[in-house]
Amino acid sequence: MRGDAENQSDMFSYLSPAARVPADHPLRPIRGIAIEALKGLSKDFDDWAERFQSLNAGIIRARERDPASLPAAEAKMTGFLADRRNLDIQRAFVRGTAARPLVAEVTFLLASAVHERAERATPDGSERTAGLWGNAREWWDRFLDVSAQAHSPLPAREAHGRAQKARCEQFSK
Repeated sequence: MRGDAENQSDMFSYLSPAARVPADHPLRPIRGIAIEALKGLSKDFDDWAERFQSLNAGIIRARERDPASLPAAEAKMTGFLADRRNLDIQRAFVRGTAARPLVAEVTFLLASAVHERAERATPDGSERTAGLWGNAREWWDRFLDVSAQAHSPLPAREAHGRAQKARCEQFSK
């Protein structure tokens, strides 16, 4: 109907990104180094968290049982936190901890925007309206998943998201 039916398999690529990079490419060794560094980083963080908890427990014990040993316990913690390597791990921990609630916030805002687009399209009654509502429902699903993973401090947003998802389900059928 649109010309000769030719096999166009070369139009699609079924190669992994790694298969496309030549064996002698300078990025090959860097990938291995990055993978090993990430493995080491996980161990470093586990060690950091264990040591931090141990020092914190020492401070709590000193406060409760032996107030005279409190300055020494606090000095150990101060020294631990002042170490440059520990500061880097601590910053990564804080950023990682803050990332999930921020992702939930961004997803909520995107779901709201997509939902509003569906609301505005509803009066025209076109065929694309059901698709817009389906897209909005998918965004509310994403938000509810991300929010649950982030243990969101804003439970009213989750209730709002569930209500908006229900509204989307009415129109996307």
